[in-house]
Amino acid sequence: MPSQRAERSLNVLVALTDPSAFRFGCSVVARLHRLHHVSLKVIACNDFPKSAHATLPPHLEPVWHPYALDNDKAPGWQHADYQETKVTEYCSWADLLVLAPLDAENVARMLHGFTTNLHLQILRSWDVSKRILLIPAMSTLMWENPMSRKQISKIRRKWNWIRVLPPFLWSFDHAGRKYQPWEGHKAFNESIQTQVDLMAVGDRTIALPIAHLPTLTPTRSKGARLPPELWSIILECTEDWELAVSLNVHTNLPVPPEWRQAASEEGPKTQMQKLEWALLTYPYSEIRKLFDSENPTRISRLCIELIMRFALVPVLVHLENYHKELFWGTFGHAFLPHKASVFGKTEILEYWRTSPTFLTKEYSAEAIDNASRTNSVQALDWWYDSSLPLKYTEAALEQASSQGHIQVLKWWKEHSRYRTAPAAPHTSSEEKDLSKAHRDLLKLKVGKSITYATQSGCLPAIHFWVESGIPFSHEDTIAKIASMHGHTHILDYWRKLRGEKILFDNQVLVGPTKMGHSDVLEWWKRSSLRVEYKTCDIEEALEDGVGGDRGDGVRRWWALNGLNLGVGTSEWMRVKVLSS
Repeated sequence: MPSQRAERSLNVLVALTDPSAFRFGCSVVARLHRLHHVSLKVIACNDFPKSAHATLPPHLEPVWHPYALDNDKAPGWQHADYQETKVTEYCSWADLLVLAPLDAENVARMLHGFTTNLHLQILRSWDVSKRILLIPAMSTLMWENPMSRKQISKIRRKWNWIRVLPPFLWSFDHAGRKYQPWEGHKAFNESIQTQVDLMAVGDRTIALPIAHLPTLTPTRSKGARLPPELWSIILECTEDWELAVSLNVHTNLPVPPEWRQAASEEGPKTQMQKLEWALLTYPYSEIRKLFDSENPTRISRLCIELIMRFALVPVLVHLENYHKELFWGTFGHAFLPHKASVFGKTEILEYWRTSPTFLTKEYSAEAIDNASRTNSVQALDWWYDSSLPLKYTEAALEQASSQGHIQVLKWWKEHSRYRTAPAAPHTSSEEKDLSKAHRDLLKLKVGKSITYATQSGCLPAIHFWVESGIPFSHEDTIAKIASMHGHTHILDYWRKLRGEKILFDNQVLVGPTKMGHSDVLEWWKRSSLRVEYKTCDIEEALEDGVGGDRGDGVRRWWALNGLNLGVGTSEWMRVKVLSS
């Protein structure tokens, strides 16, 4: 099923902190540059390498930001807050920090919280719900010293947002420094791919209404069963091959490309295909045995999505207890609350809330915003009843409005001071429910919800906001945005609602002209409203506008309605009125 939003890239900030290992750091940047769905920014202790032997393509230079390792050597033009401003910018932008590499001195400084240069300030300011990949760099003698072992062990035990990769080491002989081959390529590649996969989890399936069905578990028979043929028809209507296979129901649905090998007569071949097929079709006991025998160091995006989508809590428990590094690297930090809210899986949310691994509850506004975006009322109910602090932004209502999730919008209203008053005295069961509602009424963050609903052409969401009694702003954008996107049905409704008081300005015809909506231009002509425009604005919109039939249609419409581009400057700038 298509996603409801485009996949975004993983934003990776690479810090090249060691001048003596600069070539190694450049090789790490080059490796990341070759990966799909990765966007880079580089902070480096040296300028961008431009020699003929450089391994970096020239188009990476704009994302290369050199800095002084000593704060005292910062350029004079930098104001007092310049570096802290850049630190905030980098930390906000990045999803992942790669230290390529970090020498023994800076490892020690990091552990003691020093902020004597840019990369140490970034480490001190880093949001620990996001991952860091650390490549230590030092001589073999330093690496084998007990102090190094103690420090690296502390990072691995206490700083679980940092994954320590195999070190970049060197020794010395009569010719000087001699670098050893780096043994971390596999671990590095797996770590990056895991982060890319984790970010994309949910994009493939969140459009499915069945993603929010309760978890399918065996139940005792309560009467006659539907015949298999009817189940086949029902599941074919969902167009969901994975669900049909997981329920062992035969359908004629086409096999998705990612499943063709596993579903073929030959069966799954690679380790990852075996794990994916097991998660889709095997009982829990067999899944556990396969994980124990294969002992994977990472699992694919498809594996993660199956665990989340079908709420395979027993699998999570097994990984938590017997494959701790794999579990934490995949499901640690804020991943479970954020993604379980996407899929509407309250079973996973409850597991996360009660698991001893997650005594520190790491989550952000993304969790509740995700539940609103994906129409998961049950996830919103879980968060409301969880006793955890509720974190959310304007995106919760904006995205629900954009996608027409009326039940979500009603949920927010009924948990705010704008809730509907009860029509009758409470029953005993209702009183019990009210006793659980111990929270204060939620403060609604309306944001630009009406604008988002208008842009997507979602008239039911606009009806909701008009009829809800909830104050909203940005009404002045409705006519302009509806016109730009060709939504005449919204213009009809808003004209009927507001009459002569509908808000718009002399730019209202520019959007539909540029986007090729001649039907909108005709709507304004017949509206009997005083619609103003400037010839200069319309000419610019025609020049920048769409081509093809829509562009020709707009030009034809303006030609029939008196537009004359061959006028003097004063006439060209004068405000005119569209004649009806």
